Amino acid sequence: MKTTVVTGMLGAGKTTFIQNYLKNTEEKTLILVNDFGKTGIDGELISQINPETIELPSGCVCCTLRYDLITTLKRALHEISPEHLLIEPSGIASVSGIADALNQAGLTEFTVITIIDSVEFLDLYQSGMYGEFFKDQIKNADLLLINKIDLSETPKIMKTREVIKGLNPSSIIIPTVRAKLSMDLPSASRAKRSFSNNSHLHLKTLAINIPPDTGKDRIEKLFREFITGKFGNIVRAKALIKEQSGSYLIDIASGKCFTRPLLTDTKRNRMVVIFEDTDVEKLKSEVLKWLR
Repeated sequence: MKTTVVTGMLGAGKTTFIQNYLKNTEEKTLILVNDFGKTGIDGELISQINPETIELPSGCVCCTLRYDLITTLKRALHEISPEHLLIEPSGIASVSGIADALNQAGLTEFTVITIIDSVEFLDLYQSGMYGEFFKDQIKNADLLLINKIDLSETPKIMKTREVIKGLNPSSIIIPTVRAKLSMDLPSASRAKRSFSNNSHLHLKTLAINIPPDTGKDRIEKLFREFITGKFGNIVRAKALIKEQSGSYLIDIASGKCFTRPLLTDTKRNRMVVIFEDTDVEKLKSEVLKWLR
């Protein structure tokens, strides 16, 4: 069975990559999605394309959910017998920790794809904000996608390539728009990876059910406030909203707010916010006031 781990920082384009991949394959594919927050969103987005999707929300598969990952994998592989297993860990999970969990589940050969946000990578890397964790995702990759080149600048893209090539000289590096890949996935290989056992990033999460009569315009305005820093350091935010005109994903990534229509109606209105420093209850109170 082919096994692929799709990793990258929050908002880099992991879910978009998987959606694109599923549209262009006829393999029987099992997707395992690990959302950091209690309110899973990525799993619903992917299941609209691929019904064989399992969510492991509320935790991180490289540590707190490691046992759940191992037991879920063993059961699902027995019951579904897929040709391809695709794992999307949360953007805060270390590749090293995931690799250890896969080994414990009996999966010793797999391909690691790391997606880089070309808009934000250099600033984050040079700040040292994520330190060795950032390097762990890059050094352990077989394939590195420098994504969102349509939103970035050529000198920044070239410098990003230079930095990641220095960290992982043997990897394949491909620039992409919306994480679209026009080549086959590289063969699984474990020999050249050196796992460092880094733990995941320690961020906070807030999941909120949004009142059903809340329009997407209201959420877009709130997310633009998130970007300004008014609510503290919001690292990522996503929301699913249903209106008369259809259902939508509202998303903060690369310092911008995006709204995209969904293929089918969402089950319920909800959002998840990932952040640093701010008190959880304080942020929850402020967001609920905004939604009234």
